Amino acid sequence: ITEYSEDRVAVFNLLRWLSHHYGFGSYIHFIKGPLNLATNNESKKILQNLINQSQISSAGFYVDTIVAPTFKTAVAQIVQIPGINGMENNSILFNFYKDNKDE
Repeated sequence: ITEYSEDRVAVFNLLRWLSHHYGFGSYIHFIKGPLNLATNNESKKILQNLINQSQISSAGFYVDTIVAPTFKTAVAQIVQIPGINGMENNSILFNFYKDNKDE
């Protein structure tokens, strides 16, 4: 889960490697805010970019977006989503800079 998909590709590449090793994975882009027409359109645009990025890099994992008022709410919702293989999720990879206290 990340809100920095367009700026930070290292996490995308790490998940691509993990998914290749384990056979599956999910990449979720977080959009902060209420679900309305603007965030829905932003979500569709970012999802299309993620799909294009995964096709170009031959990434073998599921990509999606989530719109939620807070990061905490998004994590709570993502934990409830079953994994792409039908099993429960057993780990989450968070993306943040250790020097940036706001993240």
